[in-house]
Order: sequence, then C-alpha cells, then structure tokens
Amino acid sequence: MASNKGFLFLSRVAVLVNIFFMLCLIIRHTSISYPLMLKDVTIITGWIIAPVLTFLVNGWLVVLLLRKRIEKVLWLMIVNVLIGGLQLFYLFL
Repeated sequence: MASNKGFLFLSRVAVLVNIFFMLCLIIRHTSISYPLMLKDVTIITGWIIAPVLTFLVNGWLVVLLLRKRIEKVLWLMIVNVLIGGLQLFYLFL
C-alpha cells in the first residue's frame, strides 16, 4: 500500500511538471515576451524534469499494472500516459 501512495504522489507531481512541458510548447511557438526568470524555470522544468519524471511514473505504472496492485485513479493515469506519448513524439521525432 505504501508503494501506491508513493506512486500517487509522483503521478501528481508528474502532472504538475507536465503542465510546465505544455507551457514550454506555448513559449516555443509564440512570440509573447515572458519574464526571464519565469521562462528559465519553465524551460528547465518542462524540457528536462518533465520527460524524466513522466518516464519514471509510466514505468512504475506498468510494473504496478503487471502486479495488479494499483488503485484506480483513472484520470491521473490517462493524463500521464497521453502527455508521455506527446513528449516522446515531440522530443524524439
């Protein structure tokens, strides 16, 4: 059960950093000027931390699904898997 609590916590953190990933996409494709500090934090969190954390959370999700030891938080799983797919597509293709 403690494993599920850690997974749920990291899943929620992954959703938050994935919001920064989406903001990075917006910053990259618009010409709106942002404060430099906000832009720096967003880029570091969105481009570096988000893909790593999403990969870890999705890997942990696969392990928990194989062991059939997962609590049903469907929206959280769907969001992380979809944004993880978007990250793979955008960053590696």
